Amino acid sequence: MSDLQLPLVILAVLFVLLMFIRMRLTTPRRGRATREALAEAEAKIANAANEAARAIALCEAAEACVRRLSRNERAISYFMKAMKADPASTEVVERIVQALDHRPRALEAILWRRLAITEWGNQNRAATTVALRALSDVYATKLRNPTRGKALIRATALLAP
Repeated sequence: MSDLQLPLVILAVLFVLLMFIRMRLTTPRRGRATREALAEAEAKIANAANEAARAIALCEAAEACVRRLSRNERAISYFMKAMKADPASTEVVERIVQALDHRPRALEAILWRRLAITEWGNQNRAATTVALRALSDVYATKLRNPTRGKALIRATALLAP
């Protein structure tokens, strides 16, 4: 080894060690806070007084899961349960849209599921309208499918009172 190679190797090893330590120090805090938020939300789910409160608690659990990249399927499961618990809730649909805004494919899938499993009329009309508008917005902006977006805008217009 030449005179410059040894210090360079030592610096590289120290840099990798420093980066590893920094990653280990920052990651657990976020994970711990997410686990605590999820545990709190699951306690609310178990103690919910009615279906509307249960739906909101399920949304909180889903939002905690969304914060962790590895728990998308679990978040979608919680959101689906929330929609089934209170299908007429516009708040549930709005929370889904807000939580999954940066994941347009997941948002598209869950909104289509919502439209498929619930009746569109009467008490569910407002929540269905919110879902249709959000889905048309996803197609217009993120997924770039203007044909589907226009079709959903027309479906939304049919539901308007």
